[in-house]
Amino acid sequence: MKMFTAAIAFALLGLVLGQTGVVPACDWTDPVSGKRFNFLSLKKDEGWKIRDQSDGGAGGLFSMVYLFNFCSPTPTKCKDRFVGAMEALEVMGQVTETCEILGDLGQQSTTLVDTFDPSKGVRVTYFQGDMCQNSENPVENGSPRRVSFKLLCGSSEESWIQTPVSGQITKCNMEFVLRTPAGCPVSLFSGGILGVLRYLIYAVILFAIYGAAGTFYNKRVNNISGIEAFPHIEFWRKTPAHAFTLVRFVLKKSRVLVDMILARVGKGGSTQSYSSGKGYMTV
Repeated sequence: MKMFTAAIAFALLGLVLGQTGVVPACDWTDPVSGKRFNFLSLKKDEGWKIRDQSDGGAGGLFSMVYLFNFCSPTPTKCKDRFVGAMEALEVMGQVTETCEILGDLGQQSTTLVDTFDPSKGVRVTYFQGDMCQNSENPVENGSPRRVSFKLLCGSSEESWIQTPVSGQITKCNMEFVLRTPAGCPVSLFSGGILGVLRYLIYAVILFAIYGAAGTFYNKRVNNISGIEAFPHIEFWRKTPAHAFTLVRFVLKKSRVLVDMILARVGKGGSTQSYSSGKGYMTV
């Protein structure tokens, strides 16, 4: 029954959180260090657009631009499909349909910038773009294009810059760097009150799914009715008593610790400690 309940819970949770279809990962956890990164702050409704910096990024009547996004496909299609990142011709400020795919939407990989130091940031890479031609590095011709977005940990968000890969900027293997808070590992309750509230909502949703699925199972399979059908009902009945016992234990230990500290302070001569007659120490 436990496995049945868990399976239903995770399946329904996936629907609740909208994890369907090919969507770029918005949350990544390093499997070695356990550090978690979230890219939601980098998501834009209009997506990101960076001008080609080979001419200094000034642009002109005609210019090449790079379009991409985080947690979502590019808002503009390339070759009749949404992609992870694309290169397009811009004419007089308008993006045209002349484009090349830099990376496929379903070919995303995330790694640490420094394997031994997660605090430095992460690199998000899209693979399997269009076949590269006329590259600045002839060795890359005939291979799929790819693009990386290097997110360096920073207290504030700066501007994107294009950096060389293996000492050279080429059209086949591109990298853009951004110093941003999104490149820093996040704690479980990052985001202040809203972050805590989000996890509380998730917990309530999971508990509701667990209760509904378990109750349904007990009624249909075990022929249990009423409140008794709620999963693990005996455990939940005893939970308030367990919580009260835990609180009493913590308070008792805390009181003993405070008494020891006050006694030490009193022996030091700076203050005196007295017994209140109720088991508490006052100064």
